[in-house]
Amino acid sequence: MTALAAELRRHFTAAKSPVAQIDRGTSVRQWSETSPPRLLTVGVDGRWSEAELIQAAYTQLEEQRFGTRRMQDALCPRRCRPSLACLFKQNTEPLPPWFLDDGDNKTKDDARLRSDIDSIVKSTTRRLKREGETAGTLKFQSALADRLLAALFISKKHGGLELHHSKRKEFLGRDGVETYRHGVGSCHGLSFIYYALARRAGLKPQFIRVAGERNPETQQMEEAFHVAVALALDPAQPQHLTAFDPSTGRRLKDQDTQWYPLTHLEMAAYQLRNIAVSQSPVGLSADEQRSWQEGLLQQALQLAPNNFEILRHLAWFYNEVQPDKTASQDYWHSAQAINPRLRGTWAE
Repeated sequence: MTALAAELRRHFTAAKSPVAQIDRGTSVRQWSETSPPRLLTVGVDGRWSEAELIQAAYTQLEEQRFGTRRMQDALCPRRCRPSLACLFKQNTEPLPPWFLDDGDNKTKDDARLRSDIDSIVKSTTRRLKREGETAGTLKFQSALADRLLAALFISKKHGGLELHHSKRKEFLGRDGVETYRHGVGSCHGLSFIYYALARRAGLKPQFIRVAGERNPETQQMEEAFHVAVALALDPAQPQHLTAFDPSTGRRLKDQDTQWYPLTHLEMAAYQLRNIAVSQSPVGLSADEQRSWQEGLLQQALQLAPNNFEILRHLAWFYNEVQPDKTASQDYWHSAQAINPRLRGTWAE
C-alpha cells in the first residue's frame, strides 16, 4: 500500500467512517465483440483496498471543491490543517486534475480559472432564466450544457475562456490549469475544464472514453484515442447520457461514435500515463528519464489495475523503452485477459 493510501486509511479510521462507506468495490469492465463494455463492481469484501480509499477521497474532495461557496478558494489552505487535500499534498500526490488545483498556493492561475468558471456558470444560468427558461427542466439543462461548452472557445472579451484544441503530443499531459495558462491543450485538458463547468452548474458530468469514430469516406468505425464528457440532461431519464466533445465544441452523434463511461480512477490514471509519454523533467539522464516514466506508469496501474490500455502501454514500455521481455509479455497477457481483442471498439 502506498504512503498516501496508508494516510487515507488513518484519516478515515480517525473520522470513524463506516466500512460500507469506503468498501464500494472496484470496477472491472466486461468486454464484448458486439456491444459496449459493461462496468461491473467487484471486491465488496468488508475491507478497504487502496483503490477504494482513493476513490472515497476523490468523492469527498469533489463535494468540497464543487460545493463550496467560492470555488477559487484553495482546498489546501496556506496554513495546512489536517484535511484530505493536505494529505495528497504532503505525500506529493497530485489532486485529481479536474479539480483545477495545482496544490501550490504560490501560483494564481488555478484560482483565476476557478473564479472564471464561477462567473461563467452564474452568468449563463442568469441569462437562461431571464430568457424564461425554468431551471431543472430538460430544455434548461440542454441549453446550459451547450452554452458552457461554447464558453470554452468564446473570447475572454465576451466572457469566455478563449481556449484552443491541439493534437500535438507535447500538449497531451497538460491538465486543465496548464491548458488555461497557455490557452491551448489536448482533449484531456479541455475535458477537465468542461467537467468542472458542468459539475459546478449541477449537471452531474461523467468522463467518457471515445473509442471509435466513423470515417466519413469509408463509413467504417475506426479506433480512436479520445476523451470527452457525458451529461445526464433529462431529469426524467437520469440513466440516459448525452456526449459532448470539448475538443470540437459539439455534441457527439451516437451513430458516428462509440464511447463508454470512465471511472474517476481511470481518468486520473490516463492523465499520469499522458504525462509519462509527453513530458520530461529537465536535466534527467536517459536512465533517470526511463525510471521517471516507469514510476508514473506504475502509479497509473495502481489506480486502474483492470484497465487494458494502461496494461497495454506498460507492455509497450517494457518492450520499447526499458527492455524487459518477461515483464512486457506479462503485461500484454494481462491486457488480453481483460479484453481479448485489445481494442476499445465493437462490431456494429
